[in-house]
Amino acid sequence: MSERDTENEEVMELTESDWRDQELVGGELRRRREAAGMTLKELSEKMGDGYSEELVSQYETGSVPMQIGPLFAMLTALDMTPNDIVPNRLRAELLAHNGYLKLNERSRNAVDQIIDALLAEQRDVNA
Repeated sequence: MSERDTENEEVMELTESDWRDQELVGGELRRRREAAGMTLKELSEKMGDGYSEELVSQYETGSVPMQIGPLFAMLTALDMTPNDIVPNRLRAELLAHNGYLKLNERSRNAVDQIIDALLAEQRDVNA
């Protein structure tokens, strides 16, 4: 792996659903690459210097955590946008988060209290 593949990239701990999302995103990237008639080598070259076929393959299979720099290089090379690959669950979370941010402070505090109460209830059920 080249320096560019790992340079300044944070790797975060992923949950099981995050890994499923990684596989979904990677699978969609692979489908788009194949539909465009590109090989792994052609895509890695179109992404720019320092990106390897191996890295592209790992992202497509979801075997390594997706990192922002290479992801955007892949999207650009495939003429895609982030909206083309975001799984529905993540899209729903982003929409909910954006809606939350539009609330006034009093409403956000009320939502926070409801969420805290639901989480406490869930902990009690699981205990």
